[in-house]
Amino acid sequence: MLFLFLACSSSELPVCARVGGIAFREVPAGVFWMGEVGNEPYTVPLHTVAISKSFCMAEQEISQGLYQQIMQKNPSRHKGNRHPVENITWYEALAFANAWSLYEGLTPCYALGESQQDEKSRNVSEIAQCTGFRLPTEAEWEWTARNGRGGKVLKEPFDAERWEYLANELKQDQRAYAGGIDLERHVWHKNNSDGHHHPVRSKKSDSWGFFDMGGNVAEWVWDSFKEYPSTFQIDPKPSDIPHIRVSRGGGWSDSANMMRVAVRSGDGPEWSFDWVGFRLVKNRGQ
Repeated sequence: MLFLFLACSSSELPVCARVGGIAFREVPAGVFWMGEVGNEPYTVPLHTVAISKSFCMAEQEISQGLYQQIMQKNPSRHKGNRHPVENITWYEALAFANAWSLYEGLTPCYALGESQQDEKSRNVSEIAQCTGFRLPTEAEWEWTARNGRGGKVLKEPFDAERWEYLANELKQDQRAYAGGIDLERHVWHKNNSDGHHHPVRSKKSDSWGFFDMGGNVAEWVWDSFKEYPSTFQIDPKPSDIPHIRVSRGGGWSDSANMMRVAVRSGDGPEWSFDWVGFRLVKNRGQ
Protein backbone atom coordinates (compact mmCIF):
# COMPACT_ATOMS: atom_id res chain seq x y z
CA MET A 1 0.00 0.00 0.00
CA LEU A 2 1.36 3.43 -0.93
CA PHE A 3 1.47 6.14 1.73
CA LEU A 4 2.41 9.65 0.72
CA PHE A 5 3.96 12.15 3.11
CA LEU A 6 3.46 15.86 2.62
CA ALA A 7 6.18 18.00 4.08
CA CYS A 8 5.04 20.66 6.50
CA SER A 9 4.62 23.75 4.33
CA SER A 10 4.50 27.44 5.06
CA SER A 11 1.69 27.86 2.52
CA GLU A 12 -1.91 28.36 3.58
CA LEU A 13 -4.29 25.43 3.45
CA PRO A 14 -6.89 25.46 0.65
CA VAL A 15 -10.33 26.89 1.29
CA CYS A 16 -12.98 24.15 1.26
CA ALA A 17 -16.02 26.32 2.00
CA ARG A 18 -17.09 29.94 2.41
CA VAL A 19 -20.12 30.49 4.60
CA GLY A 20 -21.44 33.73 6.06
CA GLY A 21 -18.33 35.59 4.98
CA ILE A 22 -16.03 33.10 6.75
CA ALA A 23 -13.53 30.93 4.92
CA PHE A 24 -13.20 27.34 6.10
CA ARG A 25 -9.82 25.77 5.36
CA GLU A 26 -9.28 22.08 4.70
CA VAL A 27 -7.18 20.64 7.52
CA PRO A 28 -5.48 17.45 6.30
CA ALA A 29 -5.42 14.07 7.99
CA GLY A 30 -2.25 13.13 9.81
CA VAL A 31 -0.49 11.90 12.92
CA PHE A 32 1.16 13.99 15.63
CA TRP A 33 2.43 14.18 19.17
CA MET A 34 -0.30 15.71 21.35
CA GLY A 35 0.55 17.40 24.63
CA GLU A 36 4.08 18.23 25.70
CA VAL A 37 7.02 17.03 27.76
CA GLY A 38 7.12 18.32 31.32
CA ASN A 39 5.25 18.19 34.56
CA GLU A 40 2.48 20.73 34.03
CA PRO A 41 -0.82 19.08 34.97
CA TYR A 42 -3.07 17.96 32.11
CA THR A 43 -0.62 18.74 29.27
CA VAL A 44 1.04 15.35 29.86
CA PRO A 45 1.64 12.61 29.00
CA LEU A 46 2.84 13.29 25.50
CA HIS A 47 1.04 10.77 23.29
CA THR A 48 0.50 10.07 19.60
CA VAL A 49 -2.80 10.81 17.88
CA ALA A 50 -4.20 10.16 14.41
CA ILE A 51 -6.67 12.50 12.73
CA SER A 52 -7.97 9.97 10.23
CA LYS A 53 -9.98 12.31 7.97
CA SER A 54 -9.56 15.83 6.72
CA PHE A 55 -12.06 18.41 7.93
CA CYS A 56 -12.89 22.07 7.34
CA MET A 57 -12.12 24.60 10.09
CA ALA A 58 -13.16 28.25 10.19
CA GLU A 59 -10.12 30.44 9.76
CA GLN A 60 -11.41 32.84 12.42
CA GLU A 61 -13.33 32.93 15.68
CA ILE A 62 -17.08 33.55 15.52
CA SER A 63 -17.68 37.30 15.56
CA GLN A 64 -20.27 39.18 17.56
CA GLY A 65 -21.81 40.43 14.33
CA LEU A 66 -22.47 36.91 13.04
CA TYR A 67 -23.71 35.73 16.43
CA GLN A 68 -26.14 38.68 16.58
CA GLN A 69 -27.35 37.96 13.04
CA ILE A 70 -28.13 34.32 13.80
CA MET A 71 -29.24 34.44 17.46
CA GLN A 72 -30.73 37.97 17.58
CA LYS A 73 -28.72 38.82 20.69
CA ASN A 74 -25.15 39.49 21.78
CA PRO A 75 -24.16 38.48 25.32
CA SER A 76 -20.58 39.75 24.98
CA ARG A 77 -19.26 42.05 27.70
CA HIS A 78 -16.90 43.95 25.40
CA LYS A 79 -18.99 44.96 22.39
CA GLY A 80 -17.87 45.19 18.78
CA ASN A 81 -19.33 43.57 15.67
CA ARG A 82 -15.92 42.49 14.38
CA HIS A 83 -14.73 41.32 17.79
CA PRO A 84 -15.06 37.67 18.82
CA VAL A 85 -18.25 36.78 20.63
CA GLU A 86 -17.58 35.91 24.28
CA ASN A 87 -19.42 35.41 27.56
CA ILE A 88 -20.78 32.27 25.87
CA THR A 89 -21.39 28.97 27.62
CA TRP A 90 -20.43 25.69 26.00
CA TYR A 91 -24.13 24.91 25.58
CA GLU A 92 -24.71 28.26 23.86
CA ALA A 93 -21.87 27.49 21.44
CA LEU A 94 -23.62 24.25 20.46
CA ALA A 95 -26.95 26.04 20.09
CA PHE A 96 -25.34 28.62 17.79
CA ALA A 97 -23.73 25.87 15.71
CA ASN A 98 -27.16 24.30 15.20
CA ALA A 99 -28.90 27.61 14.52
CA TRP A 100 -26.30 28.64 11.94
CA SER A 101 -26.55 25.22 10.32
CA LEU A 102 -30.32 25.58 9.95
CA TYR A 103 -29.93 29.16 8.69
CA GLU A 104 -27.65 27.89 5.91
CA GLY A 105 -29.94 24.95 5.04
CA LEU A 106 -27.63 22.35 6.61
CA THR A 107 -28.45 19.56 9.05
CA PRO A 108 -27.50 20.29 12.68
CA CYS A 109 -24.80 18.30 14.43
CA TYR A 110 -26.33 18.25 17.93
CA ALA A 111 -29.53 17.15 19.62
CA LEU A 112 -30.13 19.53 22.51
CA GLY A 113 -32.89 18.24 24.72
CA GLU A 114 -36.17 18.22 22.84
CA SER A 115 -34.98 20.72 20.24
CA GLN A 116 -31.88 21.63 18.28
CA GLN A 117 -31.43 25.13 19.68
CA ASP A 118 -32.05 24.76 23.43
CA GLU A 119 -29.23 26.76 25.04
CA LYS A 120 -30.06 25.50 28.52
CA SER A 121 -30.49 21.79 27.83
CA ARG A 122 -28.09 19.50 29.67
CA ASN A 123 -29.09 16.55 27.49
CA VAL A 124 -26.66 16.77 24.57
CA SER A 125 -25.86 14.18 21.93
CA GLU A 126 -24.20 14.24 18.52
CA ILE A 127 -26.09 13.65 15.28
CA ALA A 128 -24.22 11.33 12.92
CA GLN A 129 -23.58 12.35 9.31
CA CYS A 130 -24.55 15.97 9.91
CA THR A 131 -23.78 18.49 7.18
CA GLY A 132 -23.71 21.51 9.47
CA PHE A 133 -21.30 23.09 11.92
CA ARG A 134 -19.83 21.69 15.12
CA LEU A 135 -17.17 22.41 17.71
CA PRO A 136 -13.77 20.93 16.90
CA THR A 137 -12.51 18.11 19.04
CA GLU A 138 -9.55 18.90 21.25
CA ALA A 139 -7.28 16.80 19.02
CA GLU A 140 -8.52 18.53 15.86
CA TRP A 141 -7.88 21.90 17.48
CA GLU A 142 -4.33 21.09 18.58
CA TRP A 143 -3.40 19.43 15.28
CA THR A 144 -4.55 22.59 13.48
CA ALA A 145 -2.84 24.98 15.91
CA ARG A 146 0.44 23.10 15.48
CA ASN A 147 0.37 23.67 11.69
CA GLY A 148 1.94 20.23 11.32
CA ARG A 149 4.70 20.78 13.90
CA GLY A 150 5.44 17.57 15.75
CA GLY A 151 3.52 15.56 13.18
CA LYS A 152 3.14 14.31 9.64
CA VAL A 153 0.44 15.18 7.15
CA LEU A 154 -0.70 11.90 5.58
CA LYS A 155 -2.73 11.21 2.48
CA GLU A 156 -5.63 8.85 2.98
CA PRO A 157 -6.57 5.96 3.02
CA PHE A 158 -6.39 5.47 6.75
CA ASP A 159 -4.93 2.27 8.16
CA ALA A 160 -4.73 2.11 11.96
CA GLU A 161 -1.75 -0.23 12.27
CA ARG A 162 0.30 1.57 9.65
CA TRP A 163 -0.51 5.03 10.97
CA GLU A 164 0.40 4.03 14.53
CA TYR A 165 3.77 2.84 13.24
CA LEU A 166 4.30 6.15 11.44
CA ALA A 167 3.28 8.09 14.54
CA ASN A 168 5.81 6.23 16.65
CA GLU A 169 8.53 7.21 14.17
CA LEU A 170 7.90 10.91 14.78
CA LYS A 171 10.40 13.00 16.66
CA GLN A 172 8.91 14.22 19.91
CA ASP A 173 8.03 17.88 19.62
CA GLN A 174 9.04 20.33 22.31
CA ARG A 175 6.96 23.31 23.36
CA ALA A 176 5.19 24.90 20.41
CA TYR A 177 3.35 28.21 20.35
CA ALA A 178 0.28 29.18 18.35
CA GLY A 179 1.46 31.04 15.28
CA GLY A 180 5.09 30.09 15.91
CA ILE A 181 7.71 31.87 17.99
CA ASP A 182 6.82 35.43 16.89
CA LEU A 183 3.90 35.93 19.25
CA GLU A 184 3.66 39.69 18.76
CA ARG A 185 2.73 39.27 15.10
CA HIS A 186 0.18 36.51 15.68
CA VAL A 187 -1.30 36.65 19.17
CA TRP A 188 -3.22 39.01 21.48
CA HIS A 189 -2.16 38.19 25.05
CA LYS A 190 -1.95 39.88 28.45
CA ASN A 191 1.13 41.95 27.63
CA ASN A 192 -0.15 43.49 24.37
CA SER A 193 -3.97 43.42 24.52
CA ASP A 194 -4.55 46.56 26.65
CA GLY A 195 -6.99 44.60 28.78
CA HIS A 196 -9.52 43.54 26.14
CA HIS A 197 -9.97 41.45 23.02
CA HIS A 198 -9.59 42.83 19.50
CA PRO A 199 -11.30 42.40 16.11
CA VAL A 200 -10.91 38.94 14.62
CA ARG A 201 -8.20 38.68 11.96
CA SER A 202 -6.40 41.80 13.27
CA LYS A 203 -3.17 39.83 13.86
CA LYS A 204 -1.25 37.96 11.18
CA SER A 205 -2.50 34.45 10.33
CA ASP A 206 -0.41 31.38 11.05
CA SER A 207 1.32 29.38 8.30
CA TRP A 208 -1.84 27.34 7.62
CA GLY A 209 -3.98 30.48 7.25
CA PHE A 210 -5.77 30.55 10.63
CA PHE A 211 -6.20 33.64 12.80
CA ASP A 212 -6.14 33.86 16.60
CA MET A 213 -5.50 30.18 17.31
CA GLY A 214 -3.66 31.59 20.30
CA GLY A 215 -4.95 34.55 22.27
CA ASN A 216 -7.73 37.08 21.69
CA VAL A 217 -10.27 34.67 23.20
CA ALA A 218 -9.86 31.06 24.24
CA GLU A 219 -12.07 28.62 22.36
CA TRP A 220 -14.51 25.98 23.54
CA VAL A 221 -13.95 22.52 22.05
CA TRP A 222 -16.12 19.41 22.27
CA ASP A 223 -14.17 17.26 24.74
CA SER A 224 -14.52 16.57 28.42
CA PHE A 225 -11.59 17.74 30.54
CA LYS A 226 -9.70 14.67 31.71
CA GLU A 227 -6.19 13.27 31.91
CA TYR A 228 -4.62 12.12 28.67
CA PRO A 229 -3.99 8.45 27.95
CA SER A 230 -0.43 7.38 27.18
CA THR A 231 -1.31 5.19 24.20
CA PHE A 232 -1.96 5.91 20.51
CA GLN A 233 -5.40 7.45 19.93
CA ILE A 234 -7.52 7.62 16.78
CA ASP A 235 -9.84 10.64 16.47
CA PRO A 236 -10.28 10.99 20.25
CA LYS A 237 -13.24 12.98 21.57
CA PRO A 238 -13.94 11.98 25.17
CA SER A 239 -17.28 13.19 26.48
CA ASP A 240 -17.78 10.95 29.51
CA ILE A 241 -17.30 13.76 32.06
CA PRO A 242 -20.11 16.09 30.98
CA HIS A 243 -19.80 18.56 33.86
CA ILE A 244 -16.43 19.96 32.75
CA ARG A 245 -15.40 20.89 29.21
CA VAL A 246 -12.19 22.04 27.57
CA SER A 247 -11.26 25.41 26.13
CA ARG A 248 -8.08 25.94 24.13
CA GLY A 249 -5.78 28.69 22.92
CA GLY A 250 -5.70 31.14 25.80
CA GLY A 251 -7.21 34.60 25.76
CA TRP A 252 -6.39 38.29 25.92
CA SER A 253 -5.97 38.13 29.71
CA ASP A 254 -3.51 35.19 29.69
CA SER A 255 0.27 35.41 29.78
CA ALA A 256 2.35 34.72 26.69
CA ASN A 257 3.38 31.38 28.20
CA MET A 258 -0.26 30.27 28.03
CA MET A 259 -0.19 30.59 24.23
CA ARG A 260 1.44 27.16 23.98
CA VAL A 261 -0.65 24.87 21.79
CA ALA A 262 -0.69 22.14 24.45
CA VAL A 263 -2.20 24.30 27.21
CA ARG A 264 -5.70 23.25 28.28
CA SER A 265 -8.36 24.78 30.51
CA GLY A 266 -11.40 23.05 31.96
CA ASP A 267 -14.61 24.77 33.04
CA GLY A 268 -18.24 23.97 33.62
CA PRO A 269 -20.23 23.98 30.36
CA GLU A 270 -22.76 26.34 31.94
CA TRP A 271 -20.08 28.93 32.79
CA SER A 272 -19.19 31.90 30.62
CA PHE A 273 -16.27 34.31 30.59
CA ASP A 274 -15.29 37.41 28.63
CA TRP A 275 -12.09 35.69 27.53
CA VAL A 276 -13.73 32.55 26.06
CA GLY A 277 -15.43 32.27 22.67
CA PHE A 278 -15.31 29.61 19.96
CA ARG A 279 -14.76 28.73 16.31
CA LEU A 280 -16.48 25.98 14.34
CA VAL A 281 -15.61 23.17 11.97
CA LYS A 282 -17.49 21.32 9.27
CA ASN A 283 -17.06 17.75 8.09
CA ARG A 284 -15.28 17.53 4.76
CA GLY A 285 -17.54 17.03 1.75
CA GLN A 286 -20.74 17.63 3.67
